[in-house]
Amino acid sequence: MRLALHVAVRARDAAEDPRYRDLLARAPGSRNRYALRVVYLPQLLILWVASLPVQAGMVTSVGAGPVTVAGAVVWLAGFVFETAGDWQLARFRADHACMWWGLFGIGYGAAAQLITVVSPVLMTVILTRGTGQRMTERRMADGRPGYADYVARTSGFIPLPPRRTLGRGHL
Repeated sequence: MRLALHVAVRARDAAEDPRYRDLLARAPGSRNRYALRVVYLPQLLILWVASLPVQAGMVTSVGAGPVTVAGAVVWLAGFVFETAGDWQLARFRADHACMWWGLFGIGYGAAAQLITVVSPVLMTVILTRGTGQRMTERRMADGRPGYADYVARTSGFIPLPPRRTLGRGHL
């Protein structure tokens, strides 16, 4: 719900998402079939894999234990950080994977469910190396003075205080 609300507010009165516009501009033949094959089906697969811990947790009859409590705490921390990040991004724009690990912990009930760790690992990779952080940073850096400096001193995934001096790379 948090993400849906964030995207809905961000997309209100906005043009088509430039990532999809650029992707579909390269479509050989039917844009609809290309979008189905390159956008929608991969997103469906990613969503299914990302929700594996929740699916496994729904069929587990084991009571809540310490891993469940720790998962709930990690999820809540991730929710707070993502919400704060959305607010900071909205504020910056106006001026121009953590939750997934928590869901894994909440849904964990037995050692057999360790296989579902693929979900938070996949989401961490997508958000830090794939379409999430890197594509957004690249798109936002265009025509926004100071944004590259902001990215260089701000941790991109692990919530840490901003660096005082600019360094190479970021978490």
